[in-house]
Amino acid sequence: MRISLTRDGITYGEQFVPFAEMGGRQPEPHVFLNPGTGLFEITVFRRNGTDLIIGNLPLHTADQLREAIIEALRERYT
Repeated sequence: MRISLTRDGITYGEQFVPFAEMGGRQPEPHVFLNPGTGLFEITVFRRNGTDLIIGNLPLHTADQLREAIIEALRERYT
């Protein structure tokens, strides 16, 4: 699936999560190992609705995506 980090939020396939749903007091995204696949997932916490889980990523990619989201949120809320 295609992942896009835009000025307004993150798009993963058909799902879009605006930064407004992620920011404020929400926890930062977390990277988890999926033992079934041996790959990693990143969880993006949302204020409303279900969390966005982006799966089947190599560790380096998951870490880069997590850092990009954190930086985008930091820029938006500072």
